[in-house]
Amino acid sequence: MATHQETLNKVITDWTEAVRDYTLSVTDPARLSDPKEAVANAFDFAEQVLRAQRELATSLLEATGKAAEATAKAAQDAAERLAPSTVGR
Repeated sequence: MATHQETLNKVITDWTEAVRDYTLSVTDPARLSDPKEAVANAFDFAEQVLRAQRELATSLLEATGKAAEATAKAAQDAAERLAPSTVGR
């Protein structure tokens, strides 16, 4: 679980840095005069956000899969422990 928490922290940190960098780039008066750079910055920002979303989704899927496996195993173990006690009732 620690790896998923580390991944989530990294995703949040990357996303925060991407937002900060983008905000600085679009509020810098020197950069506002160059439309090509504004477009490049917007696409760079979108790319960083999409990468962070992919990492988050992948991490959540992995954590969910492991939790589902553990739950299924626990249910199976409980059913196996109860099965002998219900025979002959």
